[in-house]
Amino acid sequence: MDQRKTRTTQNVLGELRLTPAVYARIKETIGSRKAETGGMLGGNWETGVVTEFHFDDTALEQSAGTYTPNHTLLTRVLKEEWKPNKKDLLGFIHSHPPYYNQPSPWDREYAKTILEQMELPYLLLPIIRTTADTGAFALFPYLAKLTGDGIDIIEQRLRVGEEIITVEGQAREDSVVNLRTLEVLTGVGLTAIDLTVLIAAGFTTTQLVRMLRRYQQKNGRGKRP
Repeated sequence: MDQRKTRTTQNVLGELRLTPAVYARIKETIGSRKAETGGMLGGNWETGVVTEFHFDDTALEQSAGTYTPNHTLLTRVLKEEWKPNKKDLLGFIHSHPPYYNQPSPWDREYAKTILEQMELPYLLLPIIRTTADTGAFALFPYLAKLTGDGIDIIEQRLRVGEEIITVEGQAREDSVVNLRTLEVLTGVGLTAIDLTVLIAAGFTTTQLVRMLRRYQQKNGRGKRP
């Protein structure tokens, strides 16, 4: 195994580092669709920063409980686009149903195969909880690493640019964005909001109720006489 990669492993075990552009792209693709969809993460072993993301919109299988990558397409991207620009494969990211925020047994086996075949020191394996499924986006950082008797799945911190972001922080960010959306809709005269349209856009009923209450409180409405 490349000794350079072995040395840099210790620098990235505890922290998933994404550029703001990669984080935004993940959120607008995987994060906006119902589970399960995914893509490939790339970057540089020296820094451990994920600077590349390719959304796998031609996956071999996609359902509420299964995502099978299009290996042919991802291999082509890796060889023809990333390698010539000295971008390394760092991992794979995909969404899970709302009740499962960690790599599944199948994910573990898949990661083990990739690690063994490509002789990688680790494989990033983040899990996404989508806005379409829950009304709020969340990224759960994990890393897979071979051990003497199998594979370890390590939970990481998330760093986007220079900022550490928690799951709670991601939820608050979505809440602020959605409240602003509601304010804009109300401001242009849409006092009777079509809930069906908003739910189809990724809002849950619970979230809509909370947003309406916040909006009413902020504007002094909804108070009992």
